[in-house]
Amino acid sequence: RSDAQFYRRGEKSDRLLGSGRAPGRLPEDGPSELAAVTRQFNRMAENLERNESMRTLMLAGISHDIRTPLTKLRLLLAMKQLDEHIAGGYIQQIDTILGQFLDFGRTEGDEAPSVLDVNILVQQLAAEFGERGDTFALNLDSALPAMRLRPLALQRAIANLMENAVRYGRIGLAVDTQVGDGCVSIRVRDAGPGIPPDQVEYLMRPFTRADDARSNNGGTGLGLAIVDRLARIHGGDLRLESPPEGGLHATIVLPVQA
Repeated sequence: RSDAQFYRRGEKSDRLLGSGRAPGRLPEDGPSELAAVTRQFNRMAENLERNESMRTLMLAGISHDIRTPLTKLRLLLAMKQLDEHIAGGYIQQIDTILGQFLDFGRTEGDEAPSVLDVNILVQQLAAEFGERGDTFALNLDSALPAMRLRPLALQRAIANLMENAVRYGRIGLAVDTQVGDGCVSIRVRDAGPGIPPDQVEYLMRPFTRADDARSNNGGTGLGLAIVDRLARIHGGDLRLESPPEGGLHATIVLPVQA
């Protein structure tokens, strides 16, 4: 009887899932083999619902964030006061917004890992920022081991934090690397306004912005969420700290076995 009930519940959920509706959670009881199948189905359904929710959020976010620069462009066109440099600035803003959404939606898990020297990657990024006038002090731990990582994903994560420090911190820019307790940490620091401690967890969510001087009025609120997602692909995480003296410390922590 329990087998028949299981198959009836499964058929109903399968029909709901096939029609694009949420099937709900199946009870994970019964014989061990059936319970294992049910758990796998529930996880699959949860992943599909999460992806659908994220797709809806992204579409709503794109529509919301590019509306302002597009409206300004239309106004300038209507007034016949469209300056080439001003228009270029709005177009660049739209391009940046779309780029962040693409970064957030991109699946970096398909990139093949390779042996990487994190210190060299940080030095390369610091040189690129230096060429445009943004100087980062480097404090690199020479004991860092070579690790198997996804180079483009990690480069994108570190560059995102450095860009955030330049844009909102402006002063006291630095990158530190350190190994200890089985982890490698990459910390990007600035001496800017910082963020209130009660906003740290809030800012890790997609499409959120700070209420203070670090608020990204022209962005998507995706920067830190992108970095956290890229860190988790490597089995690590992103940690934010606003020290008493001010500024923000954003640290990517990666397990050495990654």
